[in-house]
Amino acid sequence: MHLEIGSTVEIPEDDYKFGTGRLKLRITELLGELRLDNAVWARVRGFEINWQGREACQDREALIRISPPKRSPNGKVTRTKIL
Repeated sequence: MHLEIGSTVEIPEDDYKFGTGRLKLRITELLGELRLDNAVWARVRGFEINWQGREACQDREALIRISPPKRSPNGKVTRTKIL
């Protein structure tokens, strides 16, 4: 996935942290990348856009998956469990 400042992205719930439901976000800052749950995530800041197309008054941060999680030899996704 290619992310750039000024773009609006729509992310499924499984591909961002943290929140519920789809996330629609206009990106204002790219804050770096990190490896988590066997995948690469981009740390971004931006303004969430609601179902009416209105932009939130306050920005938020999110982690957006930019590479898929690794799969084990049997084809199942391997995830790191946080206890």
